[in-house]
Amino acid sequence: MPYKEDYTKWIDLGAVNSVDIIREMHRLSPAQGLGFLHESSEPLTDAEIALWVEQLAQNGETHLDYVRGRSVKASIHIHEGHYFIRQGPWYDHSDKQFRELLARFGVTLPAKESDVKPHGNKIPKIEIKTFGGATPRSALN
Repeated sequence: MPYKEDYTKWIDLGAVNSVDIIREMHRLSPAQGLGFLHESSEPLTDAEIALWVEQLAQNGETHLDYVRGRSVKASIHIHEGHYFIRQGPWYDHSDKQFRELLARFGVTLPAKESDVKPHGNKIPKIEIKTFGGATPRSALN
């Protein structure tokens, strides 16, 4: 049986233009490492974005890693005419950058990601015992 993605765990950006999604992800992404050598403040051109648009059309998904020196690190899927990205946090990006990306496409999240807590809004307490300043591996399991 082929694998089917569960899109209830993804963020629906709607039936928007994939070129706009990719261009906005690049705009919000910082140059990292030696990426400053390739980085440009100019937006991506349609010709530069064409490869990812083609992958979306053929495969229903595309993945962006480092794009022109910037650490984009994101996946985009298309399902039933809507574009989806993974729920946050956006790897190597701040919460503010993630929210700005979503806001560009009319999506809002709760006040802060930290406000959404697992286990019925109760954060489980974890007690780790130390022995002479060292933490035994068995205490971490």
